[in-house]
Amino acid sequence: MNLAERIRTAVANTCLGLVGSIVGRPAATDSARKEPPTSFTGREPLKLNLGCGDKLLPGYMNIDVAPSRRGARPDVLCDLRNLETFPDASADEILAVHVIEHFWRWEVEDVLREWVRVLKPGGEMVIECPNLVAACETLLADPVSAAAADANGQRSMWVFYGDPSWRDPLMCHRWAYTPASLAELLERCGLTRVHQAPAQFKLREPRDMRIVGRKPEPGAAAVPAPATAPPCPVPPATAAPRASGAAASAAPAAAAEQYHRWYYDNQVWKQVSYHGIRTLKLVSDLWNYQEIIFEHGIDYVVETGTRHGGSALFFADTLAARNEQGFVVSIDLSGDENQVRSHPRIRFLVADSAAPATVRSVTALLPEPAQRGPCFWILDSDHSRDHVLRELEAWVPVMKPGDYLVVEDSNVNGHPVRPDFGPGPWEAVRDFNRLHPGLLSPDHRRARKFGLSFATDGYFIRTAAA
Repeated sequence: MNLAERIRTAVANTCLGLVGSIVGRPAATDSARKEPPTSFTGREPLKLNLGCGDKLLPGYMNIDVAPSRRGARPDVLCDLRNLETFPDASADEILAVHVIEHFWRWEVEDVLREWVRVLKPGGEMVIECPNLVAACETLLADPVSAAAADANGQRSMWVFYGDPSWRDPLMCHRWAYTPASLAELLERCGLTRVHQAPAQFKLREPRDMRIVGRKPEPGAAAVPAPATAPPCPVPPATAAPRASGAAASAAPAAAAEQYHRWYYDNQVWKQVSYHGIRTLKLVSDLWNYQEIIFEHGIDYVVETGTRHGGSALFFADTLAARNEQGFVVSIDLSGDENQVRSHPRIRFLVADSAAPATVRSVTALLPEPAQRGPCFWILDSDHSRDHVLRELEAWVPVMKPGDYLVVEDSNVNGHPVRPDFGPGPWEAVRDFNRLHPGLLSPDHRRARKFGLSFATDGYFIRTAAA
């Protein structure tokens, strides 16, 4: 190829790239992969993560129109409007996290029908996206703060228009959905058993929502027409508002998050005390903890993060009310701020809460697992993802089935407070569960009992060893 031909080719590819950035189709580059990666053998379930961006999920084939997002490259590069790489009925699961809002409303039905084509009969499609109802409520509750383009607007303005920090037309939002409108759309595109489930990515509930449906098996009853289809079952906390006199609206979930953020941002938690000792907790979490101790027959509490000692004292008194022999082990890197100092039911340790030597010291204090009742483990020290992950790797293996675990302050990094925090406890729990599936069973009923918790998605029961 001579110089003139090379220049013409370069100009053509540049133009294709510009067109791709506008209409959402990949540029004609040599690096574009149009076939599934060779690592996929076809023997394992085929799960597609459509519009993966920089979130490459293990166990999924990660697919995107962009060659790279923040350095992350998808397994397959293709236009999500046309999954020609994949034959009919080939995928066991299709996951699209914060993707559907990037399509125009007039094209989205054709897009969804293309995805349904690829899905196997009985396969599941999972759509996560912002919840328009929650965004509107957030904006109306605080128009000044919620209308900002910075992180204060991520629960309102970003829902409508997308995150402006990307500076990318592909990342703009082109339509928004309520739980009911998205469920009705999935039914119209051929899915059945459509329902809402708790969102698992991004900011999760109530800012986001997760709608799930299945492709019907051959011979199954036809999907009813939209005009006669029954309404999708949506939990009252996130359902669309109804006329006066009808069922409850979405207010409780939005109100709970607003209260959560008010309680945290105004540092009410720093003003909480127990018997005069600072406790630094959400009060409803403390109430949850004493219920857990009695419901699960807890004999011992292991707490990482002593600080002022208020929570250690709270646990000691609660254990004393339940039995005559339980005690608390409280661990911190420093005892300088501890206002309790000594207590007959508290063993204070000054140590790294994730160090193997600390684990050995604590297990030496406790009776052998076969001789003790359930233990309550609470991780509340350094809240960085790496440290909490170290703690989980250190403590979960020494827990016995039936032990209870709470990972505190998983509400930071936008879950729903401190979006500027960076990866923290929530991300550590996510990573640990991916590395060790089945060891921890989430206790959603307890975590959501009061509508909010500083331990967002952080209540678990240790299961039997796999």
